[in-house]
Amino acid sequence: MTWASILALLHGNEADDIVTDAALTLGRTFGACVNGLIVRPDPRDAVRLAVDGMSPPMIESVIDAARGESERRTARARQSFETRSRAQGIDTAVDKTVPGACARWHEEVALATDRIAYHGRLADVVVIAPPAAGGDETDGAIEAVLFETARPLLLAGTGDFNAIGGTALVAWNGSRESVRAVTDALPLLSRAGRVLAIGVDESGKRHPPTDALCDYLARHSVASEHLILPDGRGAVAPLLLEKASELGADLLVMGAYGHSRLRELVLGGVTRQVLAEATIPVVMAH
Repeated sequence: MTWASILALLHGNEADDIVTDAALTLGRTFGACVNGLIVRPDPRDAVRLAVDGMSPPMIESVIDAARGESERRTARARQSFETRSRAQGIDTAVDKTVPGACARWHEEVALATDRIAYHGRLADVVVIAPPAAGGDETDGAIEAVLFETARPLLLAGTGDFNAIGGTALVAWNGSRESVRAVTDALPLLSRAGRVLAIGVDESGKRHPPTDALCDYLARHSVASEHLILPDGRGAVAPLLLEKASELGADLLVMGAYGHSRLRELVLGGVTRQVLAEATIPVVMAH
């Protein structure tokens, strides 16, 4: 069980350091290629909502300002990625088809969600910053990964990445989404020092049995324990995060849930709350 290709989504802000370090740590652990990606908006998009009557010099000024900001953020993201790659001893020049850890840089001018979906589908896992640290761009990127790539998302957390070899908490309700999260996270779960399976439901009124899950994990050489979540009367997200803190967990694995609204997929309340408030790494899959 391993990951061979890891995508790190960058936005040109301070959260890039967290994402890059997490992705590179995974790259060294699994001997994977880490692809750093930033998608730059087309500067001409900056004037699409401009009022009628804007003069050509004003339009050019707006475009130039947008281009300058885009280039600044891209340069900041690339510097973070390449500097940290070198610091971790990961080569940025080798052929990415050769086995072993490597780091490759990608930048594109396009609609972000389209390119995130394209690159994400060809990665084993996509690493992204928590919304609180990543800024306004992060929400759209998270939804693009969860709903458009068929790949797991790894929320990097807000501190030093430490999701390998520690304690992993698996939130289980027997749904398709939780199944995907568990199977996608097997490379990390197989390296965890302790795995705790906890039956949860968004209603907070029942605890789905975890026996079968523990049996499944055992067949994959992952020893796990049962854990009971107290009845939270619907407050599942806070209870999960509190339990993770209480146990000193450094990884949470859970399904990402959403519902359709006017042909859009919208994240469910528990999923959104965990994304917004988690300080430890989280693996999610839809």
